[in-house]
Amino acid sequence: MREPAEFEVGAYRYRSALLSAMDQVHLVRRLAPILSALREAAQDGDPLGMIGPAVEALGSMPDAAVDYVINTCMAGVSRQKPGDTGWAKVWQASVRRPIFDDITGFELISITANVVMAEVGPFWAGLASSLSAASQG
Repeated sequence: MREPAEFEVGAYRYRSALLSAMDQVHLVRRLAPILSALREAAQDGDPLGMIGPAVEALGSMPDAAVDYVINTCMAGVSRQKPGDTGWAKVWQASVRRPIFDDITGFELISITANVVMAEVGPFWAGLASSLSAASQG
C-alpha cells in the first residue's frame, strides 16, 4: 500500500498526500518531455550531464503545464509545525501560492520535485514492468 511521502526541504519537514490515479496520469503527461530528456541523458552515464537537458525541457514547457504540475503536487503538501505539534497545509489553491512567505521559488521547485519523485517513480516502474511482461508474453 502506498504511503504519503515525507521529506525535508530547507529547515522544514514536509508530507505529501497521495495523488489519485488520474492525477498521476495527467502529471506524467505533462512531465513527459522532462522525463524523456532525463532518460536520454542518463544513457550517457553522467549524472551531472542530466541537468542541462532537464532544465532545457522544463524551460520549454508551456506555463499552463508548469502551473498544473506545481498546483497538483502542492495541493496536498503539509509542513510539520514547530515542536512536532501537527501539520499545516502549505498551499493556497485559490491563489496558487504558498501560505508560508518563507517558501522561495527554489524551495517550491524542491518540494514539487519530491512529490513528483514519490508519485511518478512508482508509475514509471509499474509501466516498465507491465511493458516487459507484455513483450515476454
